[in-house]
Amino acid sequence: MGETLWWMFGSICAVLAVLKLCGTIWCSVELHRNWQGCPELWALDWLDIVYRVQREFGVALTASDFDTRALEVRTNLTAGKLWELVASKLQADGRVIPRDGWDYLVALLSESLNVKTSRICPESRLYADLGMLHGLE
Repeated sequence: MGETLWWMFGSICAVLAVLKLCGTIWCSVELHRNWQGCPELWALDWLDIVYRVQREFGVALTASDFDTRALEVRTNLTAGKLWELVASKLQADGRVIPRDGWDYLVALLSESLNVKTSRICPESRLYADLGMLHGLE
C-alpha cells in the first residue's frame, strides 16, 4: 500500500513537472514571437495583462505599440499609460471609450497582479509599484 501511494505521488509530481516545462516553453515562444522587440516586457504577468485587456476591451496589444516608446517608458510603464494606449486603440478602431473603462482596467490589473484596487492609480508603475514580476517565474 505504501509503495503504491509513493509511486502514485511520484507520478503526479512528474506529470506536474512536465506540465510546468511545457507551459514555460509555450510562454517563452509566445513572448519571443509577439514581444521580440520589447524584451523588458517579457513576463508571465504581462501575458496575463495582455490577455485580460484583449478579453475585456477587445483590443490586442502588440510589441509594435511599444516600439516607438523609449526604453525608460517601457520599463516604467504606468497604469495610466496603459489606459491611454487602450483608449487610443479603441478610438482608432472607431469604438466608444467606455466611461467606466478606467475602473475595468484597475480591476483587471488588480486581478492580474494580485494587488488591492486602492493601490492602483494612473501613476502606478507596473513593475516598481504594483509588483509585476519580470521573467517566467
